[in-house]
Amino acid sequence: MSHNFLLRLRSALATNNRPGVDAQLSMAHIGRRDLVEATETSRRAAVMALFYPREKTSDDLNLIFIRRSSHEPRDRHAGQIGFPGGSVEPADAHLQATALRETYEEIGVDPGRVEVLGKMTDLFIPISNFLVTPFIGFTPSRPDYILQASEVAELIEVPFSDFFRASARQVSDRKIASGLRLKDVPYWQVGNVDIWGATAMMTSEIVALLDG
Repeated sequence: MSHNFLLRLRSALATNNRPGVDAQLSMAHIGRRDLVEATETSRRAAVMALFYPREKTSDDLNLIFIRRSSHEPRDRHAGQIGFPGGSVEPADAHLQATALRETYEEIGVDPGRVEVLGKMTDLFIPISNFLVTPFIGFTPSRPDYILQASEVAELIEVPFSDFFRASARQVSDRKIASGLRLKDVPYWQVGNVDIWGATAMMTSEIVALLDG
């Protein structure tokens, strides 16, 4: 990872030239690739891809994920790995406010500490009918996390450089909540976690932003 990573990230986001849907779909199951358009009834949501330096002297950054709590059997996202975030509430002034509020509520990061670097391409999630806007944020040091137990089972911190390893992109069959088995599902294998689905698609666009 370049020692100018943060500068490159800021510069890439400032150009407003995102890799877009093609980059997202590179980590999507083949059956998902035709489902990219939101519907008139789609709900809006926002998430935060939050970075911070691994160490004071480190040029690499950690990227934060959460594992959602599994309390409701019918919750299609329970137990999944994702970014902190959630649906828009009436009091939110805009989508960025939603991402910051949800990040505070779910993992306790003070919005005043987060520098929002920009946003990525909206992603439609058919299974929940959400249109999600991913934002990229940065804190200059590791935040003091306070997890909301009802929403977050685990905080996962992944060195972002791990996503650039040749072995990070994997494909395998995967059993989903409905009991169906999907063939040849792409996913990220980083550290001891597998990241797939919408979160893998959003992460793929962030990786593509700097993979050049």
